[in-house]
Amino acid sequence: MKLRTRAAAFLLAVLCLGLTGCANGWRSAPTVKSEFDPYAVGVLAHVAESGPLPGSPQTGEDTIAEVLCFAETTAPSLVRVCVWDSEQQGYTVHTWSYDPSLTPTQLAEAALAALDLPAGIGISEIRVEKMYPVIDLALTADSPAADTLSEPAAVEELLNTISMTMRQAGFYEGGFLLNGGQFSLGGLTLEDDDYGRYVPPALYNQPVTGEEYTALRQLLPYPGLLPSEEPFTAADEAVRTDYPEVYSLVAAAGDVGIYTDPSQLPEEKRRSAALAAVPDTYRCQQYPAAWPEYPAEDSFLDVLFAAIDDTQLTPREWVNAAVQTIWGDAGAVTHGDAGQMTYHPTEGVYTPPHMGGGTDTLPHFFSVSETENGCTAEVCYLTMSLAGVLDENGEWFVPENGYAYRDDPELIAFAEERLPRYRLTFVRDAEGTLHLQSCEAVS
Repeated sequence: MKLRTRAAAFLLAVLCLGLTGCANGWRSAPTVKSEFDPYAVGVLAHVAESGPLPGSPQTGEDTIAEVLCFAETTAPSLVRVCVWDSEQQGYTVHTWSYDPSLTPTQLAEAALAALDLPAGIGISEIRVEKMYPVIDLALTADSPAADTLSEPAAVEELLNTISMTMRQAGFYEGGFLLNGGQFSLGGLTLEDDDYGRYVPPALYNQPVTGEEYTALRQLLPYPGLLPSEEPFTAADEAVRTDYPEVYSLVAAAGDVGIYTDPSQLPEEKRRSAALAAVPDTYRCQQYPAAWPEYPAEDSFLDVLFAAIDDTQLTPREWVNAAVQTIWGDAGAVTHGDAGQMTYHPTEGVYTPPHMGGGTDTLPHFFSVSETENGCTAEVCYLTMSLAGVLDENGEWFVPENGYAYRDDPELIAFAEERLPRYRLTFVRDAEGTLHLQSCEAVS
């Protein structure tokens, strides 16, 4: 499958930079660090494992994909076993390639095996209710395991390791039973409600440096500008066909106002235009056919998601690249909040508001004229949203044809007779790339 092939290739490249797998047992395995391993950021260490995952499913047990209703394209590429270290208060993460036949019991047994506990402890049963796993542990009285688990630190390692491993597979935080009843072991007693809810410490609880966040962002190739929306009219379609660079830049910049040099535009306007002109990481992940260079396996971003409490982000490098594409060197920006987009300076990313509707700004072209070192274009901008169309006074109205804007005579007349008209100037840089240089009002 293409998705898995891309994921495997990316993982192989990362592992060539990352840590070696275990050779002498899970806890004692030596690791060899290289310059950067994205899966080691925010945790104690990362170990890439090979071979089969330890553990075995119960007879007739549903797979994790069936329990959690994973579609083929949404199943994880990696399995994480997260081993808690009570002394260092953090996790070492072991990763395997994801196997669709993996079951909840097999995963929990792999987590248990990672602790290398003595005989006498096992997984009796796992009950999953609405993505909450309840894990019934079987402990033999007077066994070596019972003796070890009389220590609070050992119990902490047991519960944190199994619980976080299950959470990283897509489950919600769950709970624990012991021999079919209330969990009480090593001084820890959970609620006696047939669930025994337990919340482990956060996976990414180790300090992350700015250099590590930068290295994570650098693993994300710039996707380029978003494809432009369907042109307003057939004439605008012709402009897009005959002058694709011009149409793309005008659509990407949007209606940002009048300027004689890009540096005169407020930086927030340039940032906002760039953010609207590029996809975010979530969109790239959801549409791999549109952005095939984006990593199919991008779970190395989880540490970044945890830091910003969001799963949609735009790296500042993408904003820089979009600004450069639209305005060239003269448009360069520093970073900060932009409209409704929030900037996270430590992590170097932008996040969206997740509320309210957006707007679409469509250019309508009156003319395009080539010059010695570029071209000029006269345009106006049609701004639309679920509220309708924005008029020249900043009020919304709904055309008679509703939202079927393409070649609508009412909207064409409105755009050509009532909206402000601008003359845009484009110039080519030393490499021959076209950029916007200025925008002036046309009376």
